[in-house]
Amino acid sequence: GAPEAKIFEVRRKKVKGVVEPVFDSISSKGVMTLVPATTGAKVADVAFCGEADNLKLHHVSLGIVGCDDGSVEVWDLDVDYRVGADPRYLASIRLFGGDGEGGVGGVA
Repeated sequence: GAPEAKIFEVRRKKVKGVVEPVFDSISSKGVMTLVPATTGAKVADVAFCGEADNLKLHHVSLGIVGCDDGSVEVWDLDVDYRVGADPRYLASIRLFGGDGEGGVGGVA
């Protein structure tokens, strides 16, 4: 796994005659970075949740990070990254680990 996950902005543009904006480009620099809250854990996978209709995602609000230590973390991505706001760690659960035990953690 990687020590962090960089998130990039997908830019869309309006095109004459097309109702919804279409893909334009991807930002050249990451707009957010997710670093596992558990010391020493590495990112194994990332999934996104948000508002969608007709199977089209319009707004991403949560990032789900699977880590190599068996933990799954939930991050609030609904932040103003354009002014430098960082994603906010919400909670985690250890599904499995070296000790064979699971557990739940988080912040209010």
